[in-house]
Amino acid sequence: MSIRLFLCALLSLLSGFFIVETALASPLNEDLPITGFANDTGISAFEPSFIQLLKKWRVPGASLVVMKNGQIVVDKGYGWADKQTGRTISADSLFRIASTSKTVTATTVLKLAQMGKLNLNDHVFRILNDLRPLNGRPMNPKIDRITVQNLLQMSSGWFSGGNGHFDPMFGPWTPAMKQALGPELPASCETTVRFMMSQPLRYEPGTHYAYSNLDYCLLGLVINKVTGSDYGYSGYESYVKKTVLYPLGITDMQIGSTQSKYRLHDEPIYYEDLTTGRDELANSWYLPYSSAELLRKNFANGGWLATSKDLATLVQALSAGRVLNSSFLNIMQQRPSFVPKSRQTYYTMGGIIYYLKGQRYWIQTGSFTGSNALIVTKPNGTTIAVLFNYRPEAYSFLSRFRPVLRRMMMTNTF
Repeated sequence: MSIRLFLCALLSLLSGFFIVETALASPLNEDLPITGFANDTGISAFEPSFIQLLKKWRVPGASLVVMKNGQIVVDKGYGWADKQTGRTISADSLFRIASTSKTVTATTVLKLAQMGKLNLNDHVFRILNDLRPLNGRPMNPKIDRITVQNLLQMSSGWFSGGNGHFDPMFGPWTPAMKQALGPELPASCETTVRFMMSQPLRYEPGTHYAYSNLDYCLLGLVINKVTGSDYGYSGYESYVKKTVLYPLGITDMQIGSTQSKYRLHDEPIYYEDLTTGRDELANSWYLPYSSAELLRKNFANGGWLATSKDLATLVQALSAGRVLNSSFLNIMQQRPSFVPKSRQTYYTMGGIIYYLKGQRYWIQTGSFTGSNALIVTKPNGTTIAVLFNYRPEAYSFLSRFRPVLRRMMMTNTF
């Protein structure tokens, strides 16, 4: 997910929560298949508007899970996993979760720290001491200051929030990067890191937040190195499953593929929005299916597939101290030292802290062509996970989803 797209999504979801909701257009005259169950009456506060929104924007399918005190109280599928065959979304539907993958990576890194296998103050390029800058270019000595904690808090120093910044994982790429990487674009995580090792920093590490897929790509390589696997998605995936997911009973999560031939049986079809700018669609690797393997190349920052139940289970286990102890859970959700105390929304490690009416919510979002993901953990510990197999009309949909989300968050029964 690009920096621009992430910021647009975040602003759409988190700004203006108390704007008066305008009436939605009449739902389409078509049935929307609904599967699953709801054991909590609180769903009635938002489900009609949620269904109406799906119909209005022609969202093929969505999955919703609400988990309270480790128990599922809502598990529902809406619409189609495959419009052509009529296959519906079910509780077992595996979706691309895009940048929500960062929560998985952050959890794994903190677990390694808790186990004493690394320290959050460790310098990243001393861990990755076998990497060399691409094409024999000299390494920027300032990158030696970047720590594991800087990566977790997205404060490596490589990116600015002003004009001209780019995402080396997704583009748009600078002329120098195009020349260096050539036909390999989009490049693998390892190759992209090697290119960036010679590039200047815009900020001193640990002093400024800027959304960065590269920071979490680097954390994936750190997991590779510390656990003794080759650089890439395979060793990372294996270790995360064994150490974090399997102990929680999460057995289906895995790194996805953008090649349609590798689509899983329980994975929905992803549908692109034909109103998206043609420049984006012209780049075949941004389409829901291509041979570019963006998910495997972005394994640690955006590659995972999961069900809504998987995500809710993971986040509930985190909140309950079943993955990290209280000390590391506090570190995961603490306010970074460079974030002013007056700020009510900020990135922590693998998620966003958002204050609403004085209450603290923990939010994870993800977006990739053809998919959207959202997880909210309420102050009482209840987790809401929503996944879509469509990303309609840039972020107009998410803007209209905001009032529905507000109702989900403010529901009193869960």
